[in-house]
Amino acid sequence: MKKFILILNVIVLLVASPLYAGDEIRDLSIISIRPYSGGDIFIETNASSNLCDTSTFTIDSNAPDKRELYAAALAALTAGKKIGIEISNATGCTGWGTKLQSIYIFN
Repeated sequence: MKKFILILNVIVLLVASPLYAGDEIRDLSIISIRPYSGGDIFIETNASSNLCDTSTFTIDSNAPDKRELYAAALAALTAGKKIGIEISNATGCTGWGTKLQSIYIFN
């Protein structure tokens, strides 16, 4: 039974992972964070134009987790930590202001 559950978990991970993973880039620094009155938050990074032809990304004001994304960005900027970003699966790359799906902080 344990072997069956392990195999089932591996299959679920292999099938589900590509559904959630967006394009991502690591080892970035946040240059600035600009909240706008309309609700969107723009994050300027030191990214080269290799990802989505931009270095400015957006936390969508309609994203259910916008506060968590904003908190992660502020923490990284304040602490001077490197980040990784993941592009939204829903919109994909759209050039300047491409929407983010996740932000992660690392050393």
